[in-house]
Amino acid sequence: MKCVIRHVIIAALLSLAFAAPASAQYVYMDANGDGVWSTADRMSANGTPTVVSIWVNTGFNKNGTAAVCNGVGDMSLWNSYAANIVATGGTVSFTAFTNQQPTFTTTCAGGPGVDFIANATEMTACRLTTSPEPGGLKKAFTVTVTALTGTPTLSFSPFGALGGNQTSFGTSCSTPLFDYTYKLGDDFFDNDGLGAAGAADQAPVVTAPATASGAEGTLITFTVTAVDPDGTAITSLTATGLPAGATFTANAT
Repeated sequence: MKCVIRHVIIAALLSLAFAAPASAQYVYMDANGDGVWSTADRMSANGTPTVVSIWVNTGFNKNGTAAVCNGVGDMSLWNSYAANIVATGGTVSFTAFTNQQPTFTTTCAGGPGVDFIANATEMTACRLTTSPEPGGLKKAFTVTVTALTGTPTLSFSPFGALGGNQTSFGTSCSTPLFDYTYKLGDDFFDNDGLGAAGAADQAPVVTAPATASGAEGTLITFTVTAVDPDGTAITSLTATGLPAGATFTANAT
């Protein structure tokens, strides 16, 4: 059974003129716990759980410019969130959904009493409150995602196959449809997900001659090289266990 969010209408006065889409607000996933999105936010290696935080910024765009209400009301309050997340390039498990908004106690995804539905490639989650609270930058929920096969990435989708709610948040500002729900793909577009797990870090490869010899009393020199297969620059080289009188000169390039 599908359930459509019924938001509390904050403003009573409706405008007869249709405004252009806000092209504002921002939803993103954070995987390293710093509360912001960057290219460092990636899936962990297959089999290793990734705790993903879903953030909603009701008042600002991704580029930091302030969002402006494109209808009646303002952006000061919010009262719901809904998110559809899909895995592409592999399969995952979605577990441990945890609502992070204490006043958002009403469930709405998929039917009464259900706020989280998932399968191997998709999840949907939804919560709302009858007592709107101040908006802004908000952590909506956390979910643990474990890659199982392939090299999956995570992204937001406006709609999903598991529930009837569009990725959105309820607000005190009207939209072109006057439903007080800002919807991804219709009323705003800024969103970021998680990249696939990076390749495991590889140790530098050291190359040196197996033996070095010379006449007694003469100087023996040979070259040792080190290369990082990941392409990381090697900035320092040290040597241990040198025989008495031997020296090591590092020339990092």
